Amino acid sequence: MARTESACRLKLLRAEVPAEHLPAGCSLADLVPAVNVKEKIEVNEQTGECRLVQKKKTMFAEWERCWDTAVTEGRILQVVLMYNNAPVVEATMRLQVCVL
Repeated sequence: MARTESACRLKLLRAEVPAEHLPAGCSLADLVPAVNVKEKIEVNEQTGECRLVQKKKTMFAEWERCWDTAVTEGRILQVVLMYNNAPVVEATMRLQVCVL
């Protein structure tokens, strides 16, 4: 089956993280967003087992700047907020084409 792609323009506006989840000495302005695009890959046809695989390098997005990503069935977007190269919090979003 052919995979169809659509584009999605995204922008990260700000981090909203409770102070108790921040490392010592870290403020919201210190968080750096790292974005991973992962795709669902079938590893075993008989059992239907799938894994999420990151095929491209991690992108370090800038706050308030737009970027585009392709929307493909089985693709997810993982946003990790980093402080001193260590993950603080993460969010995962499924990218899905909606037909109206």
